[in-house]
Amino acid sequence: MDAFLRLNGFLLTLTNEESYRLVIRVVEGAMSKDKVAEMLQAALQE
Repeated sequence: MDAFLRLNGFLLTLTNEESYRLVIRVVEGAMSKDKVAEMLQAALQE
């Protein structure tokens, strides 16, 4: 995902720990699609 974002002019500002926690929550089903989208949007920098 990081490569895709960079190719399109964006930088994902999550730390490795934050990224790990996000993926784990998604895998566990503990996070809605809307919440994932909200977190990723907040972590993007142009």
